[in-house]
This record gives sequence, C-alpha cells and structure tokens, in this order.
Amino acid sequence: GEDPQAAVERWEQSERLWRAVGGLGEPDRTLFIRYYYQGEKLKEAARGLGLSQAAAKQKLFRIIRFLSFSESWMSLFNP
Repeated sequence: GEDPQAAVERWEQSERLWRAVGGLGEPDRTLFIRYYYQGEKLKEAARGLGLSQAAAKQKLFRIIRFLSFSESWMSLFNP
C-alpha cells in the first residue's frame, strides 16, 4: 500500500485543489467538476450548463490556467 507520508501529501494536495475549485465562479466550478471529476463528456457538460461546446472548452482552458497558478493538480486525476 501507499506509505503514510505519501497519503498525507496526496490528501493535502487534494485539499488545496478543492479550495481553489471552490474559488471559481459559476458556471466554471460546475463545468470543472462535471468534466474532470465526474468524467462527463464536454458536449454533455456544456449542454447541461447552457453553453456551446466551444465556450465550455475555452472556459476549461482558463480554469486549468487559473488552477495551474496555484498548484499542479492534474496528477490527482491521473495517479
């Protein structure tokens, strides 16, 4: 299994990510959660939020850029 120190570091990284996500406005926060966390297809997430797929893609790009300033978060979704 995972060593305790690595588990604590992963938990802390996850906490920082969700604090940053919590700082996003709507519909950005919901788009991020639906696409990255829930694994919904971009087209479906966009439609559910009343956005075009192009607008949703642009928003995700800006969200990723915003989150990357606070921390490298992608590893949380691809361990």
